[in-house]
Amino acid sequence: MISKRSSVLTEYFIWLTVITDDFTTYPSWEDIQDRYYYFVEQFKIDQPSYNYPIDYNLQPEAIFNILKKC
Repeated sequence: MISKRSSVLTEYFIWLTVITDDFTTYPSWEDIQDRYYYFVEQFKIDQPSYNYPIDYNLQPEAIFNILKKC
C-alpha cells in the first residue's frame, strides 16, 4: 500500500513536470493556480508544526519576481 505522503509527493512531481513542460520552462500563475493551494494544504497536513492559516487571496508573487530576474 502506498502511503498518503508518497502519493502526494508523486502527484506533486507529476504536477511540476506538467507545469514546467518537463522542467524546461517556468510556470505562470495561470499555470499553477488550479493546484497551488491544494499542495499548500498538503504541506500543512504533512508539517503540523506549520500551523499558520492559508491566505487564498495571496498569490506566490515572490517566486515569480525571482524568476523574472533569472
